[in-house]
Amino acid sequence: MLSRIIAARNIWAENLNKSNVNAIINCYKKNAVFKGTMSDDVSYDRDGLEKYFEELLGKNPSVHFIQSTITETDTNLVLDTGVYIFVIGDKTVKANYQFVYDAEHRKPLIISHFSGKMCDD
Repeated sequence: MLSRIIAARNIWAENLNKSNVNAIINCYKKNAVFKGTMSDDVSYDRDGLEKYFEELLGKNPSVHFIQSTITETDTNLVLDTGVYIFVIGDKTVKANYQFVYDAEHRKPLIISHFSGKMCDD
């Protein structure tokens, strides 16, 4: 299970780094809940995901995971919680994140993704 979750997260990051909106959205279940690092809005559908990622990817970001803890539950849900860094031009944004995956099928899909900028030290 752990290797499937890491692979799913890496696919998400690779697609973000390649600015591939459709491939990023395909990492999420259709009814996923999402709150992105660069937004105060929460979306509950694909339209919200698409709007957020189109705006973000227009800035040519890259993402790098620096800390991660993956927790399996008694159900088919898996939590991936940690810290990642977005690099956008000459700006670096450090953020905490949590992906919740539905790992019932061969390809885990994100059902909830919340992220927020971390406070400066």
